Amino acid sequence: MVVVLKLLKPLLDDVVDCEISSDEILCKECEELDMLVNEAREFMENWCPKMSKIHM
Repeated sequence: MVVVLKLLKPLLDDVVDCEISSDEILCKECEELDMLVNEAREFMENWCPKMSKIHM
């Protein structure tokens, strides 16, 4: 999942930085999606996989 988020990040950066689109709503939504992808990536990178395993 982290790999997908890392691949998506540069694409969203390009969309946000692109000034071709004059649709302000689209730009705002892309910026919000970019922020959410960053948060999800950070969460996944910091999440401890051992937490999901039951140790006996």
